[in-house]
Amino acid sequence: MFIKEQAEFSHCYKCGFKIYTRFFILFIVKTDSPARFGFTVSKKVGGAVVRNRIKRLLREFVRNNQNDFFLADIVIVAKRNSACFLKNKYSELADDLSSQIML
Repeated sequence: MFIKEQAEFSHCYKCGFKIYTRFFILFIVKTDSPARFGFTVSKKVGGAVVRNRIKRLLREFVRNNQNDFFLADIVIVAKRNSACFLKNKYSELADDLSSQIML
């Protein structure tokens, strides 16, 4: 369900197509297997607490909607402004991603 190996991340960066959203950049590689996700949140986004909070929210989004994704490997890269949605609601994150990666 999750991408963990560096080679898999690199494959998504090189071979995937990009989709830009308000808070994230999505790298998507179509596959025949169920959707797998990888998350990248750099230090530019914020400190460790902020980065881990963003990753927790992304994992929660994937778990809540795991049956609704199309077949692909998806790497989600947080933009610098992604820390601002932590002040807002989870629904803002879900709205930003759901229109792009769900069936």
